[in-house]
Amino acid sequence: MNLTASSRAVENSPVTVSAEVKDLSNISQALLFYRNDISTDFQQTEMMLDQTSMRLTGTVPAGYVIRPYIEVYIRLVMRDGTTQTYPSESPTENPVRISVSSAETSQDI
Repeated sequence: MNLTASSRAVENSPVTVSAEVKDLSNISQALLFYRNDISTDFQQTEMMLDQTSMRLTGTVPAGYVIRPYIEVYIRLVMRDGTTQTYPSESPTENPVRISVSSAETSQDI
């Protein structure tokens, strides 16, 4: 699985997280877990499965996108009931960290 975030993570703006997968047919549910620097618990949202692009897409709500970063991981529930995560090793302790810039510094002058 290859995980990407929208071009820039800007404070107080939603962030789209997507992941390329090789086969969507065995996935029954995809969940995006996210938290910010001040949160200890992850929140979750369901990810959309796109058969055409072979991508999973989920959005971190604007209210959770604060500096200096957000952390995310993905959990897949397979049709046979097993689960897979990205990152695969200890995702709650080793989530993907996405840097967040302030809205002022991200605006074009």
